[in-house]
Amino acid sequence: TRLRGMADAVHSGLVVHDVSWMRLMLWRELLASCFDHPLLIRELKHLDSVRIDVARPGGDVRLSRAVLFVGWLMSRLKLQVVEPLHESDQDSWVATVRAGKREIGVEIRPVEVEFSGAVRATGSVVRAELEAHRSDADTHVNVTRQADHLLATAIWNGASVSRRASRLEAFEEAPYLAESLDRTGHDRLFTQALEKAVALIGDSARW
Repeated sequence: TRLRGMADAVHSGLVVHDVSWMRLMLWRELLASCFDHPLLIRELKHLDSVRIDVARPGGDVRLSRAVLFVGWLMSRLKLQVVEPLHESDQDSWVATVRAGKREIGVEIRPVEVEFSGAVRATGSVVRAELEAHRSDADTHVNVTRQADHLLATAIWNGASVSRRASRLEAFEEAPYLAESLDRTGHDRLFTQALEKAVALIGDSARW
């Protein structure tokens, strides 16, 4: 419901900045950088599945940050919704999107996770995984949250072809709020990701 509210605000002409979106910047950069490798550039055309794990301390489940992350992927890869997000029998939320005639499965899975004694905040992304398959190649790309950094790895036909780590800054809300106040224009990328995120949730926003 809040994602839809933000989308309505953007469409009305308001400039909207979202801290959750800003926190996803390093995730987006690391995932995209894996596909800069010459062996992997063409594999995005053969994407089969997307899975996002989010932290679920206790029984509280929040999906909005993961949905926005998938919305970003959809906007970059020009994916369309076939079946909106809905709860599965496996304690996760699933959807189907497509690129042309190729259908791609999406899964958002809440998981119990703890790093160095610190429980992650509800809804925090802890793992993003993309898989692509074709007749002569299998590709697995992961970005995983460690204690104080993100680790991105890419495996192509069983061989590691890319590995990159980047430290996470322990930012509170204030730096993101300050950055938002410094910006005066619309964030085109955020707007596109938000539109796709709203399409992905479909009627599920009425839960």
